Amino acid sequence: MSFKLMQYLDHYLGFPLCILCGILNKLLNLFFKKKIGYIEPQKIIIMKWFGIGTNIKLVPFYHEIRKKFPRTRIVFFTFHSNKRLIELLGFSDEIRTIRNNNPLLFLTDTLKHLTNFILERVDVIIDFEFLSKFSTLFCFVSGASIKIGYWIPSFWRSSIINFGVKWNSRESLFRMYREMIKILGINLEDNLPFEKIYVSVNKINNLKYILERKSWYGEALVGINVNVSEILYLRRWPADYFIYLIENLTKFLNLKEWKIVLTGSSQEKKYTQEIFLKLSPQAKQYVIDLCGEIDLEELIALMDRLKVFISCDSGPLYLANIQDIPTISLWGPTSPFQQIVLNSERHIFFYSYRKCSPCVYEAKPGNLCNYEALCMKDIKPQDVLRILLDLIHIRYD
Repeated sequence: MSFKLMQYLDHYLGFPLCILCGILNKLLNLFFKKKIGYIEPQKIIIMKWFGIGTNIKLVPFYHEIRKKFPRTRIVFFTFHSNKRLIELLGFSDEIRTIRNNNPLLFLTDTLKHLTNFILERVDVIIDFEFLSKFSTLFCFVSGASIKIGYWIPSFWRSSIINFGVKWNSRESLFRMYREMIKILGINLEDNLPFEKIYVSVNKINNLKYILERKSWYGEALVGINVNVSEILYLRRWPADYFIYLIENLTKFLNLKEWKIVLTGSSQEKKYTQEIFLKLSPQAKQYVIDLCGEIDLEELIALMDRLKVFISCDSGPLYLANIQDIPTISLWGPTSPFQQIVLNSERHIFFYSYRKCSPCVYEAKPGNLCNYEALCMKDIKPQDVLRILLDLIHIRYD
């Protein structure tokens, strides 16, 4: 099921449902007001649907909640596509998922979990998703005494979330997450450690076998992700810029010592292939296209082999970051100041600081530039190339 369809349903179906639930919630609170205590909760549900990066940022907060409430059962609720990542991050006693690959599965899983929420006892529910009506409905149905989430002055949200942190699209997500768990009596410092993700030896060997089939024999690797998810294609750096970067990078590299690896999911294969086919025959000798050919754990194993990783605001960027790989990131419609919190001293970002940036949380992202993403076009490939060569210790003349 496409993101656009989910977004459409969330707004046009979710909005009136949230209004109805909000009215009902006000009536229930009026006649059956729950007393909120401060004893250790028996069950906490954490919800986060989209984003590799935003899930990674939850790691230290989850561990702090676990330390605060060692006997509490913590349930992580997300889309099925995130399940393996959540397992690798070491989250929760239980992971519940909703399949969103087609509308029928989405509907049946949603109804099943709504029923479960009604029947079970939930003490605390934390909605880390960004102002989702879908999440808000689950908050209401849970019946939790403490419903934590982003707060905005709109009835559909404020009538259900009873412990809110004011939503600010220009504030660091890390700080907003911190304010949420402060409601549970947990106070955190600004800088918290993020642990690397470790994958099995089998996955490491699988990756090595795949690379060797592509004529890789231990050369140094530069990783490039030309893709972004369908949530917002405006985040893409122009394809011609990536082509320029790869073409000119190869002029400084020794073919026997260096290779460039293209990453991406199977859904992104076509777009990545289009960029690869536009490269010159000479540049293609340096490039290994792994888009759609490796899974999440093999991608993490790949990150551990890279000298540097270049990406727009996309999931693989955060995987490279948490694996402590030097990264170069490219920003425009989204803000690096909201997103970047991990190992920032090893992260170099390009951001054009246009007045309309970031526009991702506006009603219509891209409407002020006629959807041309001028903020991404402002980032010149020549400048990125200079920084990239400096990171891999090659002189730029």
